[in-house]
Amino acid sequence: MIGDLMDAMRPHGAPGEIERVADHNVMAGVFADMGAGNDWPELRARLLAIEFFSLGTPIRFGQPSGMAYRALEPMDDSTGRRRGHFGQSAG
Repeated sequence: MIGDLMDAMRPHGAPGEIERVADHNVMAGVFADMGAGNDWPELRARLLAIEFFSLGTPIRFGQPSGMAYRALEPMDDSTGRRRGHFGQSAG
């Protein structure tokens, strides 16, 4: 789990924290700011300040959860281009 990843990285001097998208009002959509009441701009600012990001999500029928998409979709806009690489792993 993500907590195990954080525990493995701490001896190497990597600080970390767990943040749940479900604990925030992140509106569905593909833009970095979907309007009033959206918590994504604050979370985005925090993401831009870190060096390493890991998104943990359950997979159903080969797709990330809906909550994961709430984080992934506005990230696509944050890069300044549309990539469409959802659901791909690095390994």
